[in-house]
Amino acid sequence: MHTEQGTTARTTAHDRACCDVPDGLPEWITSELIEKTINVWQPYYTEPLSIDDAVTILLTTSRLISVLSQEPSS
Repeated sequence: MHTEQGTTARTTAHDRACCDVPDGLPEWITSELIEKTINVWQPYYTEPLSIDDAVTILLTTSRLISVLSQEPSS
């Protein structure tokens, strides 16, 4: 996201010592997993991905896998 001055308003993983894991997340979300998620997904986005973006990708993917792995209802 760019402000009117054209500077980046978001903190990306590369702007910080990667990375602080936000509080309240599952233990399986580590700083290394956040960094890897950003590295894998960044080529598909024009804007730099933030730590929050990576966490959203991880949590959404986890929910998708959970739904897909459930037994079908009878």
